[in-house]
Amino acid sequence: MTEEAFLARLDEALASSVARIRRSPFVEELLGGPRARDLYRGYLREAYHYVRLTSGFTPLAARRMDPSLLELRQWILHHSADEMGHELMAREDLLELGDHAASIEGSRPGPGTLAWVHFFHYQVCVRPPFAALGVLYFLEGMAVALAPAVASAVGRALGAGERDAVRFFREHGELDQKHVSEQRTQIARHCIDEADREVVLETVEQAGYVKRFMLDALRESLP
Repeated sequence: MTEEAFLARLDEALASSVARIRRSPFVEELLGGPRARDLYRGYLREAYHYVRLTSGFTPLAARRMDPSLLELRQWILHHSADEMGHELMAREDLLELGDHAASIEGSRPGPGTLAWVHFFHYQVCVRPPFAALGVLYFLEGMAVALAPAVASAVGRALGAGERDAVRFFREHGELDQKHVSEQRTQIARHCIDEADREVVLETVEQAGYVKRFMLDALRESLP
């Protein structure tokens, strides 16, 4: 497979997974339903947990890669450092919406979020190391595709004093444009083995299903 053909398949896999998320009842309601504020608040609570619990996983993929992949391993470590602490954006948004710090910190992740955390851990720690790039590429590509529209729609659903409570989506919509570009360069440069390429493609596709399950479970859990 040529590099061009591989990147085209990567684009297709990402588009398919993003479309699966976009078609979810959760996102449909979030973009214009009467429960948008409640769904958004629920998502932020889960985001607080899944970012806090997964941000330390990706350095393990760098450790498992061949030492000759120095540039890629360094990129993964720098990226991981950038992501750590992003749960605090979700926390700040929740505080803006009237939640209390003790309530946020004392809450527990829902079953869909735990499924996502376990999926993330399995991909990074058990499957071939390039699977980590598939998870990251899906997450950041999804944010670039959906976060701006979600931030705009949620902003309209929030109260007059709550309009700034969209940091988590707004920041990721902007930051991840750079991250996707950087990661695409790294994938094109270092993911040249056919088996590694298939691992990345499979993981992008699988991630869409697991993330959709997380959203479905969250929607089901809300009143």
